[in-house]
Amino acid sequence: MGVRKTTDFLEKATWTLAGAMLVLCIVAAMVIPRGEQAGKKSAIQEQAVKLTAKAILFIVLAYY
Repeated sequence: MGVRKTTDFLEKATWTLAGAMLVLCIVAAMVIPRGEQAGKKSAIQEQAVKLTAKAILFIVLAYY
């Protein structure tokens, strides 16, 4: 009897915690401000674009 009760408890606790986590994730996504600026990119995004362009150019030039 003890093992069966423990297994049932663990299963219920797992599903309850998974459901609570899902709800918290959805609420957090709606509540936390994104801080987006209209048309502006962050310095990291600009650097990533530049590095990607350089990498593509390097690959193209190395191929030919």
